[in-house]
Amino acid sequence: QIAMPQGPDLKQFQIWREEAMLASATWREESWRDCEMYDGNQWSDSDRTKATDAGLPYILTINRTFPAVNLLLGSQAMNKYDIVAKGRTIKDSEIAQVMTEGIKYVMDQWDGQAKVAMAFRDEVIPGIGWISPGYSHDPRRERVKISYRDWKEVWWDPYSSPWIDIETCRYLFYQRWMDVADLQ
Repeated sequence: QIAMPQGPDLKQFQIWREEAMLASATWREESWRDCEMYDGNQWSDSDRTKATDAGLPYILTINRTFPAVNLLLGSQAMNKYDIVAKGRTIKDSEIAQVMTEGIKYVMDQWDGQAKVAMAFRDEVIPGIGWISPGYSHDPRRERVKISYRDWKEVWWDPYSSPWIDIETCRYLFYQRWMDVADLQ
């Protein structure tokens, strides 16, 4: 009788989830604050309370973060780059062209440039952005797909490389909030 390798059980998944949440709590709080700053909420609750206690009137805040960030986002929108496959040797140049065309086709089919722009926006404001290649089960669409992942929903192994190297990362998952009816 051959022993089949066992994968992680539910308890291990729960441990990893808690580990990822605890390790990322501080930077996620800062990322939420960065999003609030961009949206114009530039006063922290403690500063607002101090101003009110000191008898200062409501102070108009000029949001200088918003136009600076929008300059970066506009620069990315105006200077879009195509993903190009390069051959390792001269013999690989023809297959590299085919791969480049395949990448362009998938990007066009799944609105890849818009998803790259959304991930770039997340890189600039909260500090981390995600796009993910995957498999589409829809028979009417291209099988390879590109998905945007919201930074608030992605979690990973805090003990892996900071670049989330596939060799050292034990897990990476995304956790979406959704209605129970939609889930069922």
